[in-house]
Amino acid sequence: MKADLHIHTTVSDGLTGPVEALRLAASLGIDVVAITDHDTDAALPLLGEAGALPVAVLPGVEMDTRLDGLPLEILVYGHRVGAEPLAGMLAGAAGRRSRRAEILWTALRRALGAELPPLSALLPPPRRVITRPQMVDCLLEARVLPHRQGAREAVAFYDPGFDPPSTEEAFRAAKASGGLCVLAHPLQVGGADPKALIERLAGMGLDGVETAYPYAAPADQARAAEVAAWAGRLGLIGTGGSDAHRAEEIGRVTVELPEALRARLLGGR
Repeated sequence: MKADLHIHTTVSDGLTGPVEALRLAASLGIDVVAITDHDTDAALPLLGEAGALPVAVLPGVEMDTRLDGLPLEILVYGHRVGAEPLAGMLAGAAGRRSRRAEILWTALRRALGAELPPLSALLPPPRRVITRPQMVDCLLEARVLPHRQGAREAVAFYDPGFDPPSTEEAFRAAKASGGLCVLAHPLQVGGADPKALIERLAGMGLDGVETAYPYAAPADQARAAEVAAWAGRLGLIGTGGSDAHRAEEIGRVTVELPEALRARLLGGR
């Protein structure tokens, strides 16, 4: 089964609606997708509007976590949507992100002396999570700052943070709610040796590693292959996906659906 297991939608920081993402995947001959919005699975209830499309949906979410201060993004697959304790953790994270976005945007409006519209007008529902890059884009679109670097610096300066859960807490919540935990894009984790990190996480209950994704430069292909082999030796599943934020990115990386995830998809827990 051809799968794209890393797609973002307009529920978080993507530009494609959940239903449209499924339709595009179907047009590309993709059999399985996982919508993995940041800290929310709120896209899943919206997919009933898609009708009878030949695409299966694996429940997913990409969680921001911290491991001794190191930012790690963990993909959770196959969880029971709405089940505790993961549902409560996601609701808390989304709420903290929302408060952070409002505080940050209010500070930017005051500091820049600009007639910036409220975030709710710039990023209307079904948006549930707003990220820093989205606020950078809003500043540029409003033309209150001329360059992306300046907008990034302004957003970073006023960012109060949102206190994500620890990686271990996220693992416990995800597993208690039936999910499998996968380290997202390991070569993009700054300040950590991927092999050592994966080995440590495996000891904490990591189930898999995202071994196919679009950001590895040609020079990184050998490293990516080493990481995949290392994960395999540790008995971890390998996953992959496009990390799509735009319509044209969906399906740019696909994998054969791992057996462990196929069981989740078919309800064979």
